[in-house]
Amino acid sequence: MRTKILADNPHRETQDPEITPGWRCGCCRDTGRISSHYIHQCVDNYHHLISKPFICQKEGCIEGQKYLTAYWMPSEKRKEYSEKSGGSCPDPDWFKKAFDIRLGTKECNQIHEWEVEDWREWAADYTNNSAKAQQILSKINTVGRRL
Repeated sequence: MRTKILADNPHRETQDPEITPGWRCGCCRDTGRISSHYIHQCVDNYHHLISKPFICQKEGCIEGQKYLTAYWMPSEKRKEYSEKSGGSCPDPDWFKKAFDIRLGTKECNQIHEWEVEDWREWAADYTNNSAKAQQILSKINTVGRRL
């Protein structure tokens, strides 16, 4: 018998992929920054390595709201906050230069819906494939018992 070296992470949420996805916002996957491949449906010539990341503005997205709050914070407050946090802020307008907010609520809600639909399709495939795998294993075990 093998000895387990690491225990399961007790802080990890137990989620059954057949019931819920691991995120609440499909647009940004709870990061506040849009990372969906569907961004190309809304923005021409977008390249994730070159273009500025978009801040998620989906209704009810908590992480996106945090980014928007920082984005609209006056430069003086942002500099003060940075220095209080032990960082440096040579350019108080850096945040506005680093992120893009041109994708609005409508587009973010649409991206979320597309991602949710993708997840539903994946979950259905996963469930069907799991059921098929169980049937095959059951047949293998039945044949094995006869030998």
